[in-house]
Amino acid sequence: MNIETLEMGVMQVPKLAAFAPVLAFNATNIINKFLPVVIIIMAVVFILGIIAIVAGARRIQNGDTDGVLGIVAGIVMAAAPIIMGAIYVAFGMSQAAITFGQ
Repeated sequence: MNIETLEMGVMQVPKLAAFAPVLAFNATNIINKFLPVVIIIMAVVFILGIIAIVAGARRIQNGDTDGVLGIVAGIVMAAAPIIMGAIYVAFGMSQAAITFGQ
């Protein structure tokens, strides 16, 4: 998306000209810069999610009823990249979603 595709004449209106960089936002530059850091964070959170699932299962095995919450939290943590991607696509921001394997 750039200023020409908006077809609003943003550059002719002085008050809107200040918002031209915001309106022509392109998420691919930010994704390319922060992608390695985000992948490392997602990998660490995935491992912590698996640990939370195992800890929740062990708590259930010992008779604690709060172990189910640990399992649910672990599943949410482990599936966070998939959940984030689905939310981005649902709200029309699919260019900001991180896709693996490309």
